[in-house]
Amino acid sequence: AGLSPVTIAPWGEHEQRTFLAQWSSAWVQFVVPHIPRNRMDNVDPLVISGWLTGTLRGLTPLEITVRVWAAFAGDIRGRTLHDSLEAHVARFLSPDERPAADAIALTWLTDGLGVIPERSLPRGASVGDLADAGILVRRADGRVSFQQPLIGAYLAARLMTKAGLPETLIHSDWSIAEAAIGLLSAWEDITPAVEARLERQGDPVEGGLFTCAHWLRHAQRNAAWRSQVLRSLGMQLADNERPYGLRLRCAEALIDASEQTVGVLLHRLLASESPSSRCLG
Repeated sequence: AGLSPVTIAPWGEHEQRTFLAQWSSAWVQFVVPHIPRNRMDNVDPLVISGWLTGTLRGLTPLEITVRVWAAFAGDIRGRTLHDSLEAHVARFLSPDERPAADAIALTWLTDGLGVIPERSLPRGASVGDLADAGILVRRADGRVSFQQPLIGAYLAARLMTKAGLPETLIHSDWSIAEAAIGLLSAWEDITPAVEARLERQGDPVEGGLFTCAHWLRHAQRNAAWRSQVLRSLGMQLADNERPYGLRLRCAEALIDASEQTVGVLLHRLLASESPSSRCLG
């Protein structure tokens, strides 16, 4: 088709180590002097950095930031992205402010716009307080947006555990809406959204399938839709008629899913008559 994909390279180990070193230095210089001595507990930032090294592989810069922040602040709740995001939100929003923030986030997602007018926000929402907390940012013409879209997606996902998954989001192609659905999969069944993407026809790069594959890392291990996605990835991987680059993405997605059965499939590929299949195996 004459198309050449251009992608942004992810952070590698060098960038991660540089970030940790700079964060540690800034923490000691600007944060430690303002922390009461009885809360410091003589923790060496180098020990924290050493503990984090090797646990950040594959994460985005924002995901790395919220995890490192939680580790240094001492409010880390676990090793998942949800744990890091919850620690970040709880650090800046009181329990009384959360309902308004959650409602704004879900309104923002269902509207499908990057920015939303303040007049359309849920009643009682204090934009000023949320802006001071660094959650929202004011834009031109009386509009607001989330300073970090992933934070908004997380807040919306939390509310969807009570309000349900809106029909408009089930078929949405907006990357932030899809991120919210992926986060929701840790708590709720998202089968309708998965089926809507697996049923799509004619997409040469299988965008719907790989969106579902990306959700696997968040989803509950017993989620009913996991087997559907894994089966589709396996079929694409084993199909010699499919483009090699597409099959390579399937292999990576399957490995990232950490399913024991994937090893069996890759072992079978090693015995294939197709050179490309043996290479992938």
